[in-house]
Amino acid sequence: MTTELPRPRTTALPPVALPPVALRAAEPHPSGPVPAVPPTASGVRAGAHRGGATEAELPVTVAAEALPVAAEPAHRPNRVPWIDGVRGAAACFVVLHHIWLASWPYFPENLGPWWLGWALYGHLAVAVFIVVSGFSLGLAPARHDWALRGGLRQFLRRRVWRILPPYWAALVFSMLMIALVNGPRSGEVVTAKTAAVYGLLVQDVIGAPVPNGTFWSIALEWQIYFVFPLVLLVARRFGLRWAVLLSGVAVLVVHVAAKEVGALARLDQLLPQFFGLFVLGVAAARVTVVPPSPRVTRLIAAGSAGAFAAFVGYAAKAGSPTVVAHYFWIDLLVGAAAAGMLATMAAGLAAPLRAFFGSRPLLRLGLFSYSIYLVHAPVLEALTLYVARPLELPALGTYGVLLAFVPVVLGFCYLFFLVFERPFLTARSFADLRGRESGRRPGRHARGHVSRPPLIPPNRPAAEVAPVGSEVRGPVPSTVRGEAWPGRTSGSPGGY
Repeated sequence: MTTELPRPRTTALPPVALPPVALRAAEPHPSGPVPAVPPTASGVRAGAHRGGATEAELPVTVAAEALPVAAEPAHRPNRVPWIDGVRGAAACFVVLHHIWLASWPYFPENLGPWWLGWALYGHLAVAVFIVVSGFSLGLAPARHDWALRGGLRQFLRRRVWRILPPYWAALVFSMLMIALVNGPRSGEVVTAKTAAVYGLLVQDVIGAPVPNGTFWSIALEWQIYFVFPLVLLVARRFGLRWAVLLSGVAVLVVHVAAKEVGALARLDQLLPQFFGLFVLGVAAARVTVVPPSPRVTRLIAAGSAGAFAAFVGYAAKAGSPTVVAHYFWIDLLVGAAAAGMLATMAAGLAAPLRAFFGSRPLLRLGLFSYSIYLVHAPVLEALTLYVARPLELPALGTYGVLLAFVPVVLGFCYLFFLVFERPFLTARSFADLRGRESGRRPGRHARGHVSRPPLIPPNRPAAEVAPVGSEVRGPVPSTVRGEAWPGRTSGSPGGY
């Protein structure tokens, strides 16, 4: 005889309101920041999860373990999609500047038409590049209390991997162009000293025959990378204001010492103002974490526009030789304006500028702006020597011919990007590169499916692309290349 056990009585429990779980925004997405989603009824924000389910669908314990507890502002952008457009625009400005130099090779005198006078100031595109570099590299530390994630060693390793392989390839290409193509007509030469000095990135300190007049700014930025951790250390311990203030004081001290002490005169040729501009770019990145009030943002925008207007007015009144002679202060003025512009756009204002720099053509150019900077000058010089000059056209006609070949120049730069730069964006190490050569691609899934790796891996800071650029100093009678700096009388190194 079996006895049926009584079933336990079930009692409906009242709903329990779970406390909100602080969730950190997902890692930067390649297409832009993940939009903020309002909290659900349970207090847990719904959002995309790597497993396909939203955080609201996951148990609270899983969501809490998957993400740190520390809350971060939901409005903080994780990626600045238009920053590549700024690089693309600056790279195009440098190319147009070199075309101007090839047509009117009497820099700093402006003997061209007044409506093309803006193309003379390609040097200022370098100042913008440096500000963008500081802004890009400052995005990740700004989100982590100015800590350099991974430490100094990992930071420098990433910079080496990103900057040096394409640069060394461009150095070999530039030297071959002089030896085989451009040198026989321009009279330029390269030596073993060229390879050693430029290969070690000390061309702003040691003079050598110039293989490519745009290379000097890479040496400057490379040296700034070693001071960048010190800037972050000061910002972390004493605050960002002190980091900016002390950097500005250091720049001014070096400049004054170079002017007043004859033995230190060459310090000014290292362009100390570029270090100050880099720090201003880092400071502008803070806006992506702690946006200023609308009133302060409008003041920054007004100050940026006023600085740009002041430069235009001064250049129109004083003339290009005076502007070039005072590039130290002009760089600081225009660089501060550029930093203010970046901060304004990062804060959500200046919608027309964000739309312009976020346009597809500029974003595509920004993707390979580093390659444009590295190799456009030798190609443009070859077109000048073998195509434009033999036509014996007026200067404006030469400008028009070279302008028509810009798509050819950019196409070659893109091919260079595909061969010598893109592999170091899609791979993280030589093991990844060897895997690619043997038919294995990074990103192979467990089922054997091989996905095409992104141009910039999602787990790498999207704006961490070396923003560099350059121009050439004149007069340049037969080339758009600069002179070795021991032979010039003023200006910055590398032929500016």
